[in-house]
Amino acid sequence: MNFAMVQHLIRKDWYFNKWLIYSALTLGLLALVLCGSGTEVGFYMGAVLLLTVLIGAGAYLVTETILRERTDKTLPFIMSLPLSYLEYSTAKIIGNMVIFLVPFCALTVGTWIAIAGTEALPDGLLPFSMLILVEIFTVYTIILAVAVMTESMGWTIGVMVAGNLFLQLFLYMVARLPGIGTHTEGPVAVWNATVFSIFGIEMAVIVLVIAATFILQSRKTDFL
Repeated sequence: MNFAMVQHLIRKDWYFNKWLIYSALTLGLLALVLCGSGTEVGFYMGAVLLLTVLIGAGAYLVTETILRERTDKTLPFIMSLPLSYLEYSTAKIIGNMVIFLVPFCALTVGTWIAIAGTEALPDGLLPFSMLILVEIFTVYTIILAVAVMTESMGWTIGVMVAGNLFLQLFLYMVARLPGIGTHTEGPVAVWNATVFSIFGIEMAVIVLVIAATFILQSRKTDFL
């Protein structure tokens, strides 16, 4: 593994996408302020803005750091460097996740603080909110994996659309689960077996998708 080259590619993507982190954090902070405003309209506006920021940031990041290198014909130059396909994939996966996780983790912590620290918002929302945020990261991981493996704009956009539709279905179904929906308006956060089971499924999907991507990419030899 050419760690020096992998680190160089990660730093390159970080340098060109720092503005995305700042923008996501700024808009995310605005969303959290709206969520904690104490009004129903403010809460829903903030929640929609927060989800939009995270989903949009993930989609843009994947498109900009992976797909554009294929469409702009810069990938052949990168692959002319002393770099294997696995090393290139490693740089793209780690780089994308590091960049995305900075605003994601900050806004996840901010969401927790906004709910727990606002009297107008019931603490019962905490498990539901955390499940939704982790699901966004799960969908982002799948989109990233498809982009890395296929380098296809069509396939990636198709998975983005399917992922967003699934998120809507996920919101609908999880909100109606007896172990979750009945507690969202309660004064206490209920972390029960249903919540931890969904968390476990999400974590398993993330790990399996990343592992499968590395395995498949390690078998590739054709860069074009």
